[in-house]
Amino acid sequence: TVDLESNTFDSNNGAVVSISCDRCNSGQQPNINAKYLSVLYNVIPLTNSGIMQVANSNLFLLNCTFIGNVGTALYMDTVNVHVSGEVNFTGNAGKKGGGV
Repeated sequence: TVDLESNTFDSNNGAVVSISCDRCNSGQQPNINAKYLSVLYNVIPLTNSGIMQVANSNLFLLNCTFIGNVGTALYMDTVNVHVSGEVNFTGNAGKKGGGV
């Protein structure tokens, strides 16, 4: 389990969080708890990546905000997503929409 709580990632160039489990057994994907995150004004130049990248995991989002990022704000590959509270994507820009 990875817990990210009350973190702010602001004005970075490149991925700020990258979590993947490439060798997990079936049904044993790690849990990523993202609570009260602020991902603000970051830049990611690559197309198939994101400022926050998650792969082969269970992602729990609670009250997270992604604002003004350039590139994909949240890139996911083979992820079970659970959302609660408010998760906002505002003013992000990218080749594929800039959000998720």
